[in-house]
Formats: sequence, C-alpha cells, structure tokens
Amino acid sequence: MASSSADAMARDQDDAPFVFVKSKSSRRRQPQQTAHANGKSISNSSGSITGPSSGFLYSSGSSSSKGRKNRKNGKQVAATTSELDDADERAQKRAWSNIQVFRNFLGHAITERLGQSSAESCWQGKEQEDGQDAAINTAIKDDRLSFSHQILDAMMQIWPLDESLANKHAETADRSEVRSDVEAPANELHSSSDRPGTGTAPALPERIVCLGLGSPTASRSAQIQLALILVIRDYLELLRPDTKQSDSKGRPSSSRDELATENPDVTAVPSARQLECVAYDPVFTDSDRALLAKCHVWPRSTTARESSTTTTSASSELKVKDTEQSDEADAEASHGHPDADAEGPDSIESYYEQIDRPTLLYMPHCDRELYEHILASNPPTCAPSNSNSRWTLLANTLTNYLDAAPASTFTSSFPTLANLAPRLTAVELPNFHPRRPNPRYTAPPTSELRQLWDSNALNQLSFQWL
Repeated sequence: MASSSADAMARDQDDAPFVFVKSKSSRRRQPQQTAHANGKSISNSSGSITGPSSGFLYSSGSSSSKGRKNRKNGKQVAATTSELDDADERAQKRAWSNIQVFRNFLGHAITERLGQSSAESCWQGKEQEDGQDAAINTAIKDDRLSFSHQILDAMMQIWPLDESLANKHAETADRSEVRSDVEAPANELHSSSDRPGTGTAPALPERIVCLGLGSPTASRSAQIQLALILVIRDYLELLRPDTKQSDSKGRPSSSRDELATENPDVTAVPSARQLECVAYDPVFTDSDRALLAKCHVWPRSTTARESSTTTTSASSELKVKDTEQSDEADAEASHGHPDADAEGPDSIESYYEQIDRPTLLYMPHCDRELYEHILASNPPTCAPSNSNSRWTLLANTLTNYLDAAPASTFTSSFPTLANLAPRLTAVELPNFHPRRPNPRYTAPPTSELRQLWDSNALNQLSFQWL
C-alpha cells in the first residue's frame, strides 16, 4: 500500500512540469502585443475596428498560419486604401460643388451687368435636377443688389468696364424682369469720382499668382477664396483686348471652358485666351492640385533656394517642400497644360520675385513675413509717378498692421512693409455676413449658403498698389 502511494506521488511529481502549459498561451499572445505596439488601427467597411487592439488579428490566425494572416492583412490594407480614395473623391466633389455655389453667388453681377438675366446661373453649364441650385439662383435674383454688386464695384473702381461693352450686351438683353431700382447702382458703378486717378491705377493684370490659399478640398474658407479669384479672373478677361468678350448667351468667355463642363469629373481643356493663374501653398495635397487644375489654377512648386525663408498662410506655415516630390505632384496636376512645367522659370518664385509684367498677387490672410518678402522682392522703380504699377496686391489691408503694433518694433522687424504700406493706394473689398441684417440686401441668402459661408474668408481684404 505504501509502495503504491509512493508510486502515485512520483507520478504527480513527474506530471508537475506540464502545469506550465500556460506559458504556451503566453507565447501565442506575443505576436498580438508586438502588433499592438507597432501597428495601426484601421476600420473596415462596416465601421468596426479591425486593428490589433481589438484582438481581431490574433483570432484570425495562429503561428502556424502566418502566410494566411499576412495575406488577409494585405487585403485589409488594400480595402482601406480604396476607402481612402473614395473618401478623397467624395471630398473633392463636395468642394467642387461648394465652389460652384460660391462662384455663382459672388459673380452673378458680372453677367447681369452685361445684360443677362440673373435668373440664369452664370456658370452652370447644365440644368440641375435637384432644387438646391434653383433655390440658390432664385435668391441670387432677389439679392442682386447686394454683395456681388459690391465686389463688382470694387473691381470697376480699379479697372473700369468699358461702357460700350456693357451697352452692347444690354441692347439685346431682356430687361423686362429687372426692377427699376437696379439702374441706380449700375450707374453708380461708373462714377468717376469713386475711382482712383487714371495715372495711378494699376495696369491690367496679365497673370494671377495665388499664395497661401490653404487646402480647397478641406477648407471652406479656401473654397470661398478660390471662388473669388475665379470671379475676378472672369472680370479681368472681359477687359483683355485679345479675348472674346462673351459667348452667344452673354456669358464671360472663360466660363464656358471651366465650371460649365457637363461632367465635373473630367478636367476641362485649358483655353489659350484664359488669364494665366498659378498657385502655391505647401499644404496642397494631390486632391487639392487636381481640384485647382479643374478650375484652371495651375499649382507650382518652390525651389531649394527658398529654404531659408519661412512664411505662413492662414492655416499653416509656408515652408519649402521636397523639390522632387513637388515637381512630380505639379506635373501630375498640370494635365498637360503648356505652362504647367514646374522646372526652371515656372517655379513659384519666378512669378513673384522681381515682377516684370502686370501681376495680381492674391494673398488672403498670409503672414506678415510673407508680405515683407514679396514687397522686398519688388522694390519701387524709378519710373515716373504716373506710370502704372506692375503689381496689384489683393491681401490683408497692410496699414492695419501699422496700427496694431508699436512703430519701432514693426519697423525693425518689417522695414519694407512699414515703408510701403502707408504709400499704397487701397480699395477695400466688402465682406459678407449672412446672419447680419443689411439694408442693401433685398432678400436673405438661402439656408444652404448661410450654412456653407465662412464670414472670415474675405475679412479685411483690399486691392492695394503703388
């Protein structure tokens, strides 16, 4: 009996090492811990977390099925990439739609001034099936005396619209639906007393350079600012002697080539008569560049020699990107435009340093360092005082900086800005506040426009020149 008891105890001692089978489980959990430390959580199409922290990776495979697990992970990454591409496409379509809404709202006064009924959308190339754009156009028709006319007024103070051109289009237009009170503001737009002197007016721009715009795909403010420069470009093209003023329906000629495309997914073919418009901001993504190219605003890269200059935009610091990556992205976004090569003279610096042709510099809400750099790169010439300025700056009203900082500190930090800002002629651009009552508004904006609009996008901007 004692012998059998001793034998049993011996067997228990022999079996004892097998109690540590839990260490086997611990070893099996090690891949999960490593993946959790180094991996990233992703979401599948149903929205559930499929990353390491959920335990999904551990339960989907074992140490004996690493090949199957890797293949499955590869499929998950591919699916996630596809979802991200779809999200980018949706974001780009939303941005495109918003820009159309903003552009119609900001620019309808131009075609109305040429005699086209404002009930017809200026830049819509097709009839919209839903009622949103019809409601927007109705509000534009009722609100025709407000913000868009103020923008047109500001531009006409600087670059007057030829009266004969307006009369030519007005002769054939149907004016039966236009209220009698429209004529007073229209005539006021040609009042010579409100314009700068002819000798001091800037030259008609031959190109537009946009700096610090921000991401038009992600930023509502950038979308509004982009829509504004498209409207300004349309107006400037009406004044160019080498362009057709309008199509058979009275629309600005450039509008037919751009946002009026029937398929918004197809990039429009550049028109040789369009005013050259380029842009640079280090925050531009591939989606931003594609969206800009659809609007015929051509992204540019920066060069390595700018690496020591640090400036900021409204949303981020304007700093130098890797030149090769920028060149590849710009070439991809150019869609074959003859001026879209980012090499050599087409770098963004060539557009704003030592400007030698009439240029509109569009720099909404950039930092003082960037304004200082631009002005220092284009010192006043020794030309007669009545000669037209080579550049016009549409940016923050620079004299506001002088009032907001001590003179000595500001002068030491920004000598060129402090010297030139008081000498600039300025025409203030109006701002729009959809939630504030204004006696000039004959109808409130649509609820959609009220929701989309960012009142800070065009705040405290002015046309300025020497």
